[in-house]
Amino acid sequence: YINNILTYKGEIKNNKILGYGKFYKKNKIKYKGYFNMINDNIYINGYGIEYYKNGNIKYIGDFKNSKKHGNGIYYLESNEILYKGQYKNNKRHGHGLLYYYNFINNNPTNIKRIVKSTFKNNLIWNYKN
Repeated sequence: YINNILTYKGEIKNNKILGYGKFYKKNKIKYKGYFNMINDNIYINGYGIEYYKNGNIKYIGDFKNSKKHGNGIYYLESNEILYKGQYKNNKRHGHGLLYYYNFINNNPTNIKRIVKSTFKNNLIWNYKN
């Protein structure tokens, strides 16, 4: 247990979190992946999964110091893909696909458009369709 809110279940080496594990927040899974500790701070690094409070996958892909960094897929809470591509420092950065949906009562119904582009700092940089 960490501060009675977070729970870690996984590998520990020399009394520090190091290796594959799962993080739970208020008994609900928050992250699954590879963790390490630096100066008593815990980071997810490498391949991992981030979850919404309802247990659905939010992001699956690469992390660096607990930020999306590398290749990954970001999902809406309703399980539809929102973005598939490259990240840098937690922002869309590099080549990717951004999905737009039609919504009824705040629920996505079908894909309206897929934008293939290069992104820089979360912004569409070089639009190709």
